[in-house]
Amino acid sequence: MYNVFETPIFGILLTILAFNMGVNLSKKLKSSLVNPLLMAVALIIVCLVVFNIPLKQYQIGGNVLTYFLSPLTIVLAIPMYRQWNHIKQNLIPIMIGICSGIFIGTVLTYCLGRLLSVEDDLLLSIIPKSITTPMAISLSNLINGTPSVTTIFVVITGVMGAIMAPIVFRLYPTKNKIAKGVGIGAAAHAIGTTKAMEMGETEGASSSASIGLTGTLAIILIPIILDFLMSA
Repeated sequence: MYNVFETPIFGILLTILAFNMGVNLSKKLKSSLVNPLLMAVALIIVCLVVFNIPLKQYQIGGNVLTYFLSPLTIVLAIPMYRQWNHIKQNLIPIMIGICSGIFIGTVLTYCLGRLLSVEDDLLLSIIPKSITTPMAISLSNLINGTPSVTTIFVVITGVMGAIMAPIVFRLYPTKNKIAKGVGIGAAAHAIGTTKAMEMGETEGASSSASIGLTGTLAIILIPIILDFLMSA
């Protein structure tokens, strides 16, 4: 007998429907705490538990979506291309800001992990938290982390960034819209970019453009920084 739950279609459709419901719920409630991605995860978990569907059956379709994450990384070049004039005009401060953010974030995360006696596998899985999921998964594999754990921390970082961004800009106000966008995109990737888009078109575009740039630089710099820290 044909069982739709054992096909990739089930996992794919459930993911799409759950995310769309999460987006609609977020729009209605209009709260940073109600993130579409978190809502989608919660809805999927509820569905699997209520209907007693094994996680392995959902993962048949979920793995298909995961497979396409890496090729879709190329899409990040589009906002970078569209905003190239802005990036070119502000290239030096943007590069300094992103590189210093990557360096400080990596060093602080590593040192805090060592201070708290966090296991190497978990610590290395946490470090790529501030770059977009496809790149974070690739980086996690590169530095011997666990991609599934990395994905969790990427989501947490993005949600926290979206919540904290308005608070940070109230405490440290700046009129530079590009700086706001780049800061959010570099720290909180795609999830934070949704908040940047609410702030304005320039902020959203700058945030989108910085996601790819930050991810690319992080993949280059983080292994070098970790080699230095682990050999010290």
